[in-house]
Amino acid sequence: ISGDLVALRRLCSDGAFGVLEATLKPSLDLGYTFHGQVVDLRNFDIVAAKVIEDRPVIVMSFQTQQISFIKDNQGQLIDGTEDRLEN
Repeated sequence: ISGDLVALRRLCSDGAFGVLEATLKPSLDLGYTFHGQVVDLRNFDIVAAKVIEDRPVIVMSFQTQQISFIKDNQGQLIDGTEDRLEN
């Protein structure tokens, strides 16, 4: 939700991180900030757990309701809403 690439690097596989970085980096380079809050987390399930390339990998499935939005470097809202839940 926050667009924190350092945290995402620690939590994601190389492939997943590559997709997220390619998606987020252009906006971060423009000074955009990502905001949000998870309001509800449901149907959490561990789908699989295994070791790949000597690293533990846990695949999870879940549904959330969240508030998320993006602001530009002037503080103007450019995507999402500050007060509407999204699934």
